[in-house]
Parts: sequence; structure tokens; C-alpha cells
Amino acid sequence: MVKLTVQEERREPYTQKIEANSLKECKKKGCQFLKIEVEDLKYITHNGDIIKNKAQFKNLNDNALLTFTTKNETDLLIAQITRQLDNVCITPTSTDRFCEQLSEIACAKPRFLQAIREKQRELGNPKESYDEDPDWFEGLKKDASDETKSRMTKSGEMRRIAEQRIKNYFYDTKDYVFEELNVPKEPKKLKEKLKRPEDLTKVQLKAVQILDEWQDKLKAIKYYSYYFSKADHAKGAFCDKKGWFECEGHYKSEIGCTYNQTKDGKRNIHLGHWINPYLSRDARTLFRDWHLDHQRQQIDVKKELVEKIKNKSIKESDKDSFYSLLFTRENIKLVYSQCHDKSAHKDLATGKGKALAKDKM
Repeated sequence: MVKLTVQEERREPYTQKIEANSLKECKKKGCQFLKIEVEDLKYITHNGDIIKNKAQFKNLNDNALLTFTTKNETDLLIAQITRQLDNVCITPTSTDRFCEQLSEIACAKPRFLQAIREKQRELGNPKESYDEDPDWFEGLKKDASDETKSRMTKSGEMRRIAEQRIKNYFYDTKDYVFEELNVPKEPKKLKEKLKRPEDLTKVQLKAVQILDEWQDKLKAIKYYSYYFSKADHAKGAFCDKKGWFECEGHYKSEIGCTYNQTKDGKRNIHLGHWINPYLSRDARTLFRDWHLDHQRQQIDVKKELVEKIKNKSIKESDKDSFYSLLFTRENIKLVYSQCHDKSAHKDLATGKGKALAKDKM
């Protein structure tokens, strides 16, 4: 007995149990039930395989789930799905949820998933300004005037998000170093101390000098605000020109996101963790689950920085290396939370983080 799941245009899918000993008999009963022509039918198993001949039909298990659909219905459904993708938030979670919904209304889930992901890679939302897509900006700068809002752009807001993340890294580093070396954190107290250099040790003065240099450097480059800006993709942003971000994988990975690999180890751009926060407000909100992951962890870098300063052994090249490790893509990956390992990073795979771990500066 073959259990059929039947779908018709503009109707919810429903099932009908029939008994059939051959593909011909199955076709006949299916056509009678659906009231459609035999030549327009496709017969698809639950995993997306199309049954085309007697041999394939005989290999079906008893009580197998077999879906009948017409070519036109299939093509129409794919078209309806792809037209809606501009407003669909693309993340691993939402894609799975979307496909669960599809499985309730469609046949051949794998085929539809392939169509969705191929289309998603092509999509980009050309709407950039507040006036074009005000919903995207909901929750941002609530007290801003209408004039200010009219000047807001998505790229500008994504630059602000990236800038804030790197700025936080800088101030966390500054607070840690100053605390370890007993440098006054309060700007007024520090300013008073700097007026009388004799009140600070050489080690403390060196720490202040290094952090001031780094801050000037970061300000000049706007704290790497281009990291999340699709308008600046050519400068070294994590995204492409349409705003697509792809997870760079676990800190140990040399081949990127392991969720982006097929079973035979090949890379497939239609798999894995990826998101376009420019598409919708929900996508922008869920971008919070994407983290900047230091291969050589910040705490290790900061500890070694303090040690170098204490020992008065820090060189210009050391300062450049520490700066790169803390704030640049030489040591930072963009990863989806599922690939973000917050435990101690050991046995680093690649990059400058590995060199520092090996040489310990």
C-alpha cells in the first residue's frame, strides 16, 4: 500500500491512502483522485526523489509517503516562494522554520530548499534609506527628528554597529591594562597625573602612551566601521556588496564554516550559516547572534601585553602585533553563535593568532 500526499493549487494538502501494486496502477488511482492528466504528474518521495519507472516504484517501502504534484503547481509554488524572499529573514533558524512550514504545504522539501537557497544568494535589498524602508529602522534613534531620520541609511547604521563593537574592545583593553598597572582610569585624575609625569612610573607612562596611540589610530579609521558595511565591501568588510555575511567557522577551522560543507567535504555556498541584515528589521535584529571571535583570545593578548609593558621589553613591532590581534581581521573571525567557542582557545589553526600562541611574543 502506498500512502499518497496530494496537493492542489489553492488548497491545503491532504492525504489519501490507496493500494497499488504497480506505478501504472498508482498513477491511475492518483489521477482519479486528483482529477488531472497523467502526463502532467510528478511522483516524489518524502526525501525529494522523483519516481520515474517501475524499478523505482518497486523499491518503495510499504506505507511509503508518495507525493503527487503537477509541473505547473511545482513551478508556481517555487515562484511564489522566491517572490516572498525579500521579506524573509535568512538565518539557519529561520530557514529551518520556513522549510518546516513548506513541508506542510509542499512536496519535495529538498528541492524547494535548494531553490530557496539558490535564490537567497542572489537577493539583495536595494532599499537603503529611511524613507525607502522605515520599518528596517524601527527601534533605532527613537527620539531623532524627522530631518535626522531622513538622513539615516542602512549602511550608516551597520557602520555604527561595527564601530561600537571595536570601540568596546578598545575600552575593555584600556580598562584591563590600566587596572593591572594601577593607572588612574578617571580622565580628570589621569590628566592631573600627566601634568606631573613624575607621579607616574615609566611603566604606567608607557601604557598610557600605547593606548593613546592606538586610540588615535582607531579614531582615524573610525574603529573599523566598514567591517559591516556593504557599501565598503571592497575595503575589507565581512560582507559582499549585497550585504551577505557568511560565517567564517570555528576558530580551529582552516576551511571556514563546517556547516558549509557537503558530506564529501566540498564547499557549497547554498549551505551553512549566512545572513543578510540589510533585508529586514528581523534580520538586523538577529544579526546580534553573529559574533566577532578572536582566534587568539583577547584575555590572553591583554595579559601578554601587560607583561611586556611591565618587563619594559615591548618593541614597536610588538605594539603593531598586539594592535592587529585585538582589532583587525588578522585575528578576528565573524561567526554565527553556533560556531562561537567561548571556552579557552587551544591549538590554533592559522593566522597571526597561531604565531603568537607559538612564540608568545
